[in-house]
Amino acid sequence: MSEAAPAGPDDLVLCHQEPIRVPGSIQPHGALLTLDGTPCVVRRASANVAALIGITTDEALGSPLSALLEAPAVAMIEQAVGALDADVDERATQTFVLDLDVQGTRRRFDAALYRSGTERVLELDGARDADRPDDERASAEATSVSSLRALVQRLHGARGLAAMCETIVGEVRTLTGFDRVMVYRFHPDGHGEVVAESVIDTWSPYLGLHYPESDIPEQARELYRLNWTRCIAEVPYVPVPILPADAPALDLSLSQLRSVSPIHIEYLVNMGVGASMSISLLDGGRLWGLIACHHGQPRPVPADTRAACELLGTTFSLLLPSLEATAEATAAAELRDVERRLLTEMADAEPLADGTFIHLPNLNELVAADGVASVSGRETQRIGLSPDDGALLAFAAWLDDHVEDDVFASASIADVYPAASDWPDAIAGVLVIEISRARGQYLMAFRQAQETHVRWAGRPDEKPVVAAESGGRRLSPRRSFATWNESVKGVSLPWQAIELRCAETLRRATLTMIVGRAEEVSRLARELERSREHLHAFAHIAAHDLKEPLRGIGNYTTFLAEDLGDVLDADARRKIDTILRLADRGSALADALLEVAEIGGADRHPEPFALDEVVDAVIEMFAPELERRAVDIRVARPLPTLVGDRSQLEQAIANLVGNAIKYNDGADPWIEIAAEPLAVRPEDRSADWIEEHPLDRRSHVIRVSDNGIGIPEKQHDDVFRLFKRLHEREGYGGGSGIGLTIVKRIVELQGGQVSIAATPGGGTTFRFGYGDPPDRAPDRAPVRAPDRAPDRAPD
Repeated sequence: MSEAAPAGPDDLVLCHQEPIRVPGSIQPHGALLTLDGTPCVVRRASANVAALIGITTDEALGSPLSALLEAPAVAMIEQAVGALDADVDERATQTFVLDLDVQGTRRRFDAALYRSGTERVLELDGARDADRPDDERASAEATSVSSLRALVQRLHGARGLAAMCETIVGEVRTLTGFDRVMVYRFHPDGHGEVVAESVIDTWSPYLGLHYPESDIPEQARELYRLNWTRCIAEVPYVPVPILPADAPALDLSLSQLRSVSPIHIEYLVNMGVGASMSISLLDGGRLWGLIACHHGQPRPVPADTRAACELLGTTFSLLLPSLEATAEATAAAELRDVERRLLTEMADAEPLADGTFIHLPNLNELVAADGVASVSGRETQRIGLSPDDGALLAFAAWLDDHVEDDVFASASIADVYPAASDWPDAIAGVLVIEISRARGQYLMAFRQAQETHVRWAGRPDEKPVVAAESGGRRLSPRRSFATWNESVKGVSLPWQAIELRCAETLRRATLTMIVGRAEEVSRLARELERSREHLHAFAHIAAHDLKEPLRGIGNYTTFLAEDLGDVLDADARRKIDTILRLADRGSALADALLEVAEIGGADRHPEPFALDEVVDAVIEMFAPELERRAVDIRVARPLPTLVGDRSQLEQAIANLVGNAIKYNDGADPWIEIAAEPLAVRPEDRSADWIEEHPLDRRSHVIRVSDNGIGIPEKQHDDVFRLFKRLHEREGYGGGSGIGLTIVKRIVELQGGQVSIAATPGGGTTFRFGYGDPPDRAPDRAPVRAPDRAPDRAPD
C-alpha cells in the first residue's frame, strides 16, 4: 500500500536501476531455447516449453535438438543456425515460420534466432495461432507486398511532418487493429508529447498531452534504439522464468519475448491497457520518438505484422530528416537574406575593431532576439533588452570558466547560471557566440520569458511509494492520467536549430574577417618594418655623408683663418666665424639625426631592472650641474622593478632631467621623479591625464616634474617635433631640439604614451606609461607598489 512518508533514494528500488536487459524471464505467449554447438544442443529453456511445444525442461536441457523435435523442424532450425553463424552483424536475426507437432496438434510459431553473447537464442512466438484463421488471413493480406507498397507510398505522399504523423497512426491502427495508436515525440529535455493520434471513440484522446522524462528511463530508450519493435501481448501476465535459474544472466536486448519491467506493467494497468506495442522512430542514431499502440484486451501481434510496422517505422525515420529540413526551409529562407546582408556589411569593416560589434542590430534580427550585446575585454555594447554592463562582464567571466561550446543557448539561463536571477525579470533566454575566449570577446542575444501552459497526462511529480516484494520500498507509477495543467514561467521561446546554425555561420564569418584583417595588418607591419629599415639605413648614410663635407668646410675655414689671419679685416673674421659655427651646427644636427635613427634600430629583449638604479645613474650623470645650480632632486622611493629596455629608459629620463635643469631660471629649482603602478584605481592616481590617456597595457606611469619656466599649452605638441626649439638657438644653453623627440620615440616603441601638464611659469610635468604588463612580463618576484608620490612639489 502507499506510504505517506517521503522516501530517500537510498532505500528505494528506482525504475532507472532495473536490469531490464537481463530480466531472467519471458512473456508467456512464447517459448525460448538457447542452442550450443553443431549439431545443436539445448542449454537453456523457458519453464513453459512443456505447455507450448510439449517437451519438459528436464527433457530439453542438455539434449540434442534432434532428440526433441521432428526432423523437418530440426533441419529448418539448423539451416537458420548456419546462416546466423555466417552473418558478421552481431545484431543479426534469422526469422522463419516453424510448424510443430505438439502432442498430436499442429501448431505454427513465428521463430526468431539471434545471438546473445556467445549463445544462440531461439524464440518461438505463439502469436501466429492456427486456431485464429481470421487473424491469420487478415495479417497475410495486410502485409502483402502490394499492401505494404501502398502504405509506404502514402507516407511518402504526406505533405510535411505533421501530415506524416497523422498518416502513420492511421495506417498502423488499420494494420494492427489496436484501439489507440499515437506518435510520441521526445522533447530536448527528455519528456514526451503525443503529437498525433488515432483512437476509438469510446476512449479519451491523449493528443497534446505531455509525459515526464521518467516515464521512459534512459536504459529503456537505449533498448528502443537497439530493437525497433516491442510487444506486450497481454497485460498483466505472469513472467516465465528461464532455466536453469543459476546460469549466468542472459541479455535479451534483441528479444521479442523479453519480459518487461513490472513497474511498466503496473503503469499500463493504471492506464487501463490490456496489450501494447511500440515502434521506434529514429533521426539518425537519435531516438526521435515512438509509435505507441494500446489495446483494451490482450492482443498478440504476428511477426509479419510486426515486420510491416517496423518497415513503416523505418520509412518514417528515413523521411524524417528531409521533412524536418522542409519544415525549417521557410524560416531558413527568411533568415538567409538577413545573414547575407550581415556578411556583406561585415566585409567592409572589422567586426570588433574598436571593442564593439558594429552589426548588433543585424544580429538582433538574425536570431529573433529581444536584445543583443557584445563584450570585448572590458568593453560592452547593448541594444534592447539586456543585463547592465557589470552583469554582462560577470556573465562573460562565467562563460570563460564553464562553457566550452562555440555557440551556447539556453531558454532558461537562471537554471544554469543562478546569477541571472538578478537580471531584469523579462530575460530568460540567452544565446552566446564565442569569438575569442582569450580576448574575452562574446556576442550575446537575449529573449524575454514567455508564460506557457503544458497539459500533462496526470501530475508528473506523482510517484507513490509502495512496499516492494523484496521487503524494501519502491516507487510506483502514478495512478491517475487525468489532464493536469501546468503554468511554466521564466522560460523563453526555444532557440531553433536554424538559428543556432546561423549563429555558427556568423561566428565563422566574424573569425574569417578578423583573421583577414590580422593578415592585412601583418602585411602592413612587414612593409612598415622594411620602410623603417630603409629609413634607418638612409639616416646612417645621410648623417655620415653630411658630416664629411661639413668637417672639410670646418677644417679648410680654420686653415684659411690661420693662414690669412694677419690680412683679414674684422668683417672677414666675422664671416669666417659664422662659417665655422654653421659647420659645427650642421655636424651636431647630423649627430642628432643619427641618434634618432638608432632608437629602436636594434632588436631588444625586455628584461627586469630596478628603476632606482636607473634614476641613480641619471643623477650621477648630472651631478656637477645639479650641484652647481643647487637643484633639489626629489625621488619618491622605493621605485618599482620594471620590465623593458633599461638603457633606453635611462636615456629618456636623462633627456627629461636635462631639460628640467636647463629650462629653470628660478631661485629654488627642484626636480621630482616618481612611478605610480597602474593597479591603483583611476580616482587614486595623481593626474587627470591618466583618465584621458588610458595606459592599461603598461605596468606603471613614470612622472618627471619640475618648477621651471613651463610650456604654453598651444605648444605642447610642438615640443616633440624633431629639431623644434621653442626659444632662440642660443637661449637656455642652446640644443638640437631632439631630446623630447627621442623621449617620445622610446616610450612609443614600448607601447606607451607621453603627456605634458604645464603652464608658463608654473613648471612642467611629463608622464608616460612604461613597463610590460603582468600578462606579458617575464617571470619575476612580485614587488611592493611604491608609496604614492605627491601631486605637486611641497612648499
